[in-house]
Amino acid sequence: NTTWTNVFDETAGDGDVVSFGTDLPISGRYHRLILANTFSSSTFEIREVIVEQAENQPPTVRFQPDDYTHGLAGGILRVNNFLRFSEVFEDGDYTNYLTYQVSSSNEELVNPEIALGELGINLLFEEDTEGTALITVTATDSFGESVSVSFNVKVVAGPLKSIVSSEHITLYPNPVRNQLKIMTSDHLKVVYVEILDLYGTVLSGTDIQDNQDVFMDVSLLQPGMYVCRVRTQQGEYVQKITLE
Repeated sequence: NTTWTNVFDETAGDGDVVSFGTDLPISGRYHRLILANTFSSSTFEIREVIVEQAENQPPTVRFQPDDYTHGLAGGILRVNNFLRFSEVFEDGDYTNYLTYQVSSSNEELVNPEIALGELGINLLFEEDTEGTALITVTATDSFGESVSVSFNVKVVAGPLKSIVSSEHITLYPNPVRNQLKIMTSDHLKVVYVEILDLYGTVLSGTDIQDNQDVFMDVSLLQPGMYVCRVRTQQGEYVQKITLE
């Protein structure tokens, strides 16, 4: 995906000193020096030097996060790894060069923070506070070019709510010991399933490649209450599960 531009091309002999200068503006992240050489008597001889320059490609959005509704009745005041940067943004040059900023239109309701390792964001909620906040996440490359995404977070006093009806998704068995089966109606396309504790920490998750019944291994989790969140193309389904 990188476009290279040749800015200097000259052939030099042994012992020659070659210099290059230009009044034209040249910008880019990569400066590539190509040595075209021959192999003779275990010695490399430089025959040609080519300097090329890459044009910067600004970051782009690969996935627009959906709006999210959070219920306070479950006592969950923190959702870790709510959003992963690598799933939302990409960069034509090198994604690892991107830096991120997050903001909330109502920090007294929900305060986003960059997660440990700068892999994504956590959402922190205020106790007994309802309302709606606009969360904005911005990715910036080393040239200062940036792109942003925004999504709404609605906080309600009731329990965790599902956009998708329980008529179309079944979690079985519940209580569960080793394997949780997620069964869906034919029209639902499941894309991701994750298990969270009651503090909102994501304990496990898996991408779904087809629409067959999904099995989640929960055998390594301690007995107790957890939350299973099923993301579909039509919305989310959230249900508490009990591990025996």
